[in-house]
Amino acid sequence: MSLPHALLLTFLLVVGAGAQAQPGSARVQRQRAVTVTGAPSEPPTVVHVAQGVATVLVFASQVNGAAVEVDRERVKILDDGNWSLVFEPLVEPEEGLLLSVPFTEGKAGARAVFLLVSSPSEVDTRLDVAWLKPTVEECQAQLAEAQARCSKSSPIRFLRDGWLDRGGVSARNFLDCGQTSSASGLRCVDGAAYRADTWVLVAVTLFNPPGQPPWVPREVTLKSVKTGALLKPRAVELEAARLPPGAEGRVFLEAELPPSQDAVFTLELTDAAGRRLTLGTVDLSKKESKR
Repeated sequence: MSLPHALLLTFLLVVGAGAQAQPGSARVQRQRAVTVTGAPSEPPTVVHVAQGVATVLVFASQVNGAAVEVDRERVKILDDGNWSLVFEPLVEPEEGLLLSVPFTEGKAGARAVFLLVSSPSEVDTRLDVAWLKPTVEECQAQLAEAQARCSKSSPIRFLRDGWLDRGGVSARNFLDCGQTSSASGLRCVDGAAYRADTWVLVAVTLFNPPGQPPWVPREVTLKSVKTGALLKPRAVELEAARLPPGAEGRVFLEAELPPSQDAVFTLELTDAAGRRLTLGTVDLSKKESKR
């Protein structure tokens, strides 16, 4: 039985108006497949989302949907199961939002991390997520690499490899490690620098306030206040895999010193979502030894 012409016309007008009002309706809807490793060092998988448009993540391996980490004030979880997750952004995430989904099997801490960003042309409505688990050979290689790193961590190795000389190592606290970046909410709790003649190791303790997404370092730079030259990092590590909201953790930066031996630097830390913390006038000068 068909609707009367007037009623049908009204129905089409209502539906058409709703479609025009729906956020993201002009964007191309995509369904695609991605592969993740679950490793803490893996960059987040970028997902194009839109305010008011639901996205479903379908996992080939079991996950703990109840333990998803995301800013709940900006992202609404519509359904969290063992094999899928459905969410809907409440805002347009132009600067990016992190969403972290832990796996229930394999190595502890293995999780899929996604960076939710807004795109003017497309939106991902479905992602099929496959977990690329490490093989036995890869696990053995990682173990061998870890053992090799441990074997080089003694002071004897430092001296033999030229990391230590008669000048020794000087340590000092930062002068202004209380500055908080209003854009990121991150706060520097404590900081220290360990300097030799040719290298410096910087350790910064950060606090990620409650309500913020987890923080994972993406880029750390040291810039000379005097010349503007950047120190080339040899290594950047976070004490834990990520810094959850309401927690403290240390970030380590190892870098080579330039021939000019500049002493004062600006330290900038950026995470995967683009949140930035800047510390000015970080003094990396070497203390004079007391005799």
